[in-house]
Amino acid sequence: KMLRCTELGLRKIFVYGTLLKGQPNNNVLVNASNGLSIFVGKARLTKRYPLVVASVYNIPFLLPLEGTGQEVHGEVYGVDGKMLVELDALEEHPNYYTRTPVECVLTECEDSAHVGQLLDCEVYFLFDYRKELLSLPMLSRYDSYAPGQKRFCSIESRDHPSINDVKLGPKTNVT
Repeated sequence: KMLRCTELGLRKIFVYGTLLKGQPNNNVLVNASNGLSIFVGKARLTKRYPLVVASVYNIPFLLPLEGTGQEVHGEVYGVDGKMLVELDALEEHPNYYTRTPVECVLTECEDSAHVGQLLDCEVYFLFDYRKELLSLPMLSRYDSYAPGQKRFCSIESRDHPSINDVKLGPKTNVT
């Protein structure tokens, strides 16, 4: 799959939250009408970052504070330009999340010869976050359905589409 991603000119995206297999937004990645996505494998970031669940909607956020938090585990997908547009729309890039280059290491994939391989990929970080987010529990893995984890609230289920309670600037009460 690595060679296929390269041959097809796909961008490698590291996902850590609701886009993971079995999570609420994975349907965006597997819906062929959104474009092409190829599951490369499971991976972890090579540097530690804070992964927190915040906002009234229980959204996972990866904060760009290198060296803080844990080694974050997720998945890597190769995506074409059409899928990238869909992902950017979902993540509200560049106005909310910002797609940023990172390095990860493959921990599990179809061809075991690639396990341990370093990959340059991109991840969606939340910049300009409220510093209070750093006082939240920092996760190494996200699972909206794990016991004790507050359930993610999908966009369709929200009373208000905006998520301004985690960004800097005037705090918006979302009820």
